[in-house]
Amino acid sequence: MGIPVAWVKNLNDPTERDNFEKTLRSSKTALSRLIDLLDEKVAEINRQEATVDDFINTDWAFKQAFRNGQKSMVREIRQLMAFTKE
Repeated sequence: MGIPVAWVKNLNDPTERDNFEKTLRSSKTALSRLIDLLDEKVAEINRQEATVDDFINTDWAFKQAFRNGQKSMVREIRQLMAFTKE
């Protein structure tokens, strides 16, 4: 799997693009750890939304929408870093 285009779409110089791609590939250890941290955050969000206490508050739907947005963003970031699992 290659690096997603979003990482390099604004880099027009081929040399700069290649150097950046090399930098990303050499950063797999740090990026893999970031993925682990994101997974921990999603697990925390899932634990929070699994409690009945949320429903006591009348604006629970806003909390749920916010959490859904957080999880959506984590999924997008994880997709950008999927190349680290190569």
